[in-house]
This record gives sequence, C-alpha cells and structure tokens, in this order.
Amino acid sequence: MTPPDDLYDLGIRDPNIPYDVTKGHYKKQREIIKKFINALINDERGVHRLSDARSKILGLSHEELIELVFERHPIIKTVLNTDTGLYLQFLDSQIAEAVMLDLMPQGIVALPVHDSFLVRDDFLPELQQAMTSAFEKVVGVAAVLKAEEQAKDGFDYLDKGNKTNITELMEEHSVSFHRSYVLSWRSQNPEPSHPNLSFYKPWRPPD
Repeated sequence: MTPPDDLYDLGIRDPNIPYDVTKGHYKKQREIIKKFINALINDERGVHRLSDARSKILGLSHEELIELVFERHPIIKTVLNTDTGLYLQFLDSQIAEAVMLDLMPQGIVALPVHDSFLVRDDFLPELQQAMTSAFEKVVGVAAVLKAEEQAKDGFDYLDKGNKTNITELMEEHSVSFHRSYVLSWRSQNPEPSHPNLSFYKPWRPPD
C-alpha cells in the first residue's frame, strides 16, 4: 500500500480560504487531525473524544471526523482498541537506539528528546544519515522527508511593532554573534589549546 503524501490531510477545505497547510487556518486543522489520529491508534479502551472547541475549528463532530479518517485510511479502523500504539512506540525506541549506537563509534553524542536528537551543529549531516538509515533498517522502507523549512533569524518573537524592546534585541544579537564566533574559532582551531580540553579533540577536522 502506497502511503499518502500527507497522512493528516483529510481533504477538509474552506471555500473562502485558499488551501495552504503552512498557514493559520489549515495548519491549526492539521494539528488537530494529527493529534486525533494518534490518539485513536493509542486508545486501547476507546475513550478518546474530540473536544467541542476542536470540533468547531474543524467544522465536524467527533463521529463525522472518525468516519472521514476511516474513509481516507481504512487500515486505522482495523487497529482500534488494540495494542498497536504500544507496538509503534516500541519501533520508535528501536529507531532511537539504532541512531545512538550508529553515532557512538564516530565519537558523536546524540541526546534523545522524545523522537528527536540534539547534537553539535557540525554533526547534523551524520545525525540525518543515522536517522534515515535507522528508520529504513527498523521499518523496512525508506523515510520520506518533508521539505526543509525556511531559515528564521531567531528574533521574530521580539518583533512587536512599535513596542520592540531594543535592549532585548541587542542582547539576543550578542548571543548570536558569540555563537557564530565560537563556531568560527572551532573551524580554524581543530586542535584544542587549553589543557582542560586536551582529552576532547574533535572527532574530525572541520570541512
């Protein structure tokens, strides 16, 4: 069975709003549908219900949403009230373990955070390779990655129109400049000069 491009797109459209899943209305709907489908799969006792507030946003009742989910994804109906959710969580743990075991011999420490990982910026290519390889090894199919999001400057939350706090903005920029300086220094000084760092040489010279 060929998986859909977007599991959480159930075809719900507002005739007055152009479809764009990255924008307000449809983004909010997708988040609700995503949580609803995952709750269904993990709901062994069949007690999960769509809240009134979320029902209003979707324009669907709990029963209507379930029927739409079954219509688009009949396989989900076959796993209701089962331990399928636990099994999928187990697969998720196997993927996470495989990622960390793949990176350890390379001298890369990956800190797991739910289904994500934290590594040094310069090890991102190795992390992505380890994650895609682990997924294919455990699941048996190649992962389909969504397009990378547009880079943000990190200061969007400080933009408050006429009320922008200049002091906060300058402090945030200072932190950013310091981080850029540290990364630049590392790339130009692959051999640590401080005695306390002598045991922690970079795993590889920078590109």
